Amino acid sequence: MFVNEASSTANVNEATSNVLSNFKTLQSKIPKRKKKKIFEGGIFESFVPPEGDGVSTLISSEGAKQRFSGLEKKGKSFLDLRKIKKYLEEFDVKDFSQQAQDIVVEAQTLLQDIKKNEDRLHELVTERAYPELTHGLDLKTCRWKFVGSLEPPRVVHVRVTELLSKENLYAQITIRLHTQQCLAIYDRFGRLMYGSENLVKDVLEYVVFENHISNIYGQWRIHGKIIPDWMPPRDPILRTYQLPKFEPIEEDVENNEENNEEDSKENQQQHATV
Repeated sequence: MFVNEASSTANVNEATSNVLSNFKTLQSKIPKRKKKKIFEGGIFESFVPPEGDGVSTLISSEGAKQRFSGLEKKGKSFLDLRKIKKYLEEFDVKDFSQQAQDIVVEAQTLLQDIKKNEDRLHELVTERAYPELTHGLDLKTCRWKFVGSLEPPRVVHVRVTELLSKENLYAQITIRLHTQQCLAIYDRFGRLMYGSENLVKDVLEYVVFENHISNIYGQWRIHGKIIPDWMPPRDPILRTYQLPKFEPIEEDVENNEENNEEDSKENQQQHATV
């Protein structure tokens, strides 16, 4: 009986080892699932806006220089635009310019209620730009209104880059927007911190859009804004402070009178000696 039990256990061990070896061979043949590649970088080869843009005319000397330097930089943009059209055959620059402005207007409008419109905002804004747009607005009230366009939106910069492989391409397009807007920000107590709902301001913006063009489900989303150094600073934020409450200092009147009498006696003695 002992011999039969030993032989049976040996057979069981051999069978389990065969099953494990077969499982390992099958596991090695199963193709590994490819991880989704997400580009979390910033703006590559960012556009440098010419100084005085939106102010100088094409007839002036500054405007002529801007026009000439812009033509020099358009060569690479045209080459990268061809790469985009290989993946997006129906892509048109003029149509995209208007589409980009509509995306910006919708995103700014949705920022007035972030909690309600969070899902839609993620469809319009990349993971990098979302925290930048929503920073500090959780305890504030934002009122924004689009008045109109001073100039039609236009594409000023196009770049396409590879990530990890030549087939994985990301495209970034910079749009120039010159519009009129109204912006007002209130704190959690309803007090005005910035801007005005009735004051119309001319706003010049350079908005960068990104698309994973090698992905059939890729969409154009806001990726960031370019703020040039020569642009004037924004108006300061109006802050409301509460005056601190100080406790009154109780003075000892009797001690003060005694000290004053002693000081007067010392002064009289000094004058007498002199």
